Amino acid sequence: MSPRPPLVERLASHPLLAAMEPAVLVELARAGVRRRLHPGAVLFSHGQRSPKLAFILSGRIDIRSTSPSGQSSVLRSLGPNQLVGVSIAFGALPSADVIAAEETAVVLFPRSALERTLLRSPQACFAAVLHMAQIVSDLTEEIDELRIHDLRLRVLRRLRRLGRGRRELAITHAELAAQVGATRANVSRALQRLEAQGHIERHRGRITLCSRT
Repeated sequence: MSPRPPLVERLASHPLLAAMEPAVLVELARAGVRRRLHPGAVLFSHGQRSPKLAFILSGRIDIRSTSPSGQSSVLRSLGPNQLVGVSIAFGALPSADVIAAEETAVVLFPRSALERTLLRSPQACFAAVLHMAQIVSDLTEEIDELRIHDLRLRVLRRLRRLGRGRRELAITHAELAAQVGATRANVSRALQRLEAQGHIERHRGRITLCSRT
């Protein structure tokens, strides 16, 4: 058996896509369009229809909500080998802005390609339901994290979540503060404590997770 193309191997790392039969996944990969996003580039805009699914190859994507007063907060952050926009791909309007938080590479799949592949792969349809259920579970966990009074622990848990699959994170103190619902100054103090305890190493605009985390 000949080796699968690199993109197919990457796609197969996600449970939803791994549920597709090999030939179906290859077909989906051929329909994908690669796109590079600079920091701040908008992938999906709040309320604007965009029937596409994105697979993150590298970088980080933030899902941001803006209040009527103009205050922005990060609802979720997604990294390599994660999907963005499953519901959007099938017609739902984005409920928030989906923005590149750093230099990011994605593969975009049009709705038509997804429909073709899912119709040929019942197991993938079931995996899509499980994927949406996992999103609800993750959001519930993240809401619970915001109730933790110890900011140091809240920051550490968020860093662990962001660091799934990689050790170094390109994130500023201000960006992290927006994700944990705290001020930049308080987050900076929490990071200082975490570094002193050996959980992280801080660099300019980057945070490295140490093995003990």
